[in-house]
Amino acid sequence: KIRKICPDTKIAIIICDDDARFDSWSCYLSLFFDYVITSQDFLREYQKEGIKAFFHMDYNTNELKPMNLKKIYDVTFIGRPKADRNEVIKYLLNNGIKITLFGWDWYKYPEFREIYKGSLNPKEYAKAINQTRINLSPAKAGYTEQRTQYNMKGRYFEVALCNSFQLIEKFPTLLKFFSEKEIGMYISQEEMLKKIKYYLKNEKEREAMAERAYKRI
Repeated sequence: KIRKICPDTKIAIIICDDDARFDSWSCYLSLFFDYVITSQDFLREYQKEGIKAFFHMDYNTNELKPMNLKKIYDVTFIGRPKADRNEVIKYLLNNGIKITLFGWDWYKYPEFREIYKGSLNPKEYAKAINQTRINLSPAKAGYTEQRTQYNMKGRYFEVALCNSFQLIEKFPTLLKFFSEKEIGMYISQEEMLKKIKYYLKNEKEREAMAERAYKRI
């Protein structure tokens, strides 16, 4: 309809969920647009389909910012129970880690009732990040077996903008944006547990790494 009314208009779309529905949605819908902007590491996928796409992220720095709040959470995870995230949470609980969950759909897992605190609006989200000693990010994010690979998520940049420490599952694309001097990284559940225990005891090192990530962003 837009093209019929104004044929010379250039149309763009911003897609943020390629990790969840590229195969069933993005690769088809994007054909109707002149420009596709993705927030994921999916440029090669678009190129395979002959679609021109660009990588871009933007953030509200009026809300995502350091707040100098008291740390009241040892470890938090904010997000949905996708991919292997529920197994990660179970592993940490079984090993005595105090973790708090925020986000959608965790009510489906009654075993997490005691640690699930519901979803967050943008202001609450930034506050929770600031109040957390270790912001945890398992990096697999696919909804289906076909989409379980690692992907860049906006969350990594959002936590950095809050000058807060984060521990992320290590994967190649992450290293294009951050170094291990700025963000804690792990490659196995065992290493994740070991680093959580280490960084909970080493506040100064956590804060120094968070400051370096904040300055980079």
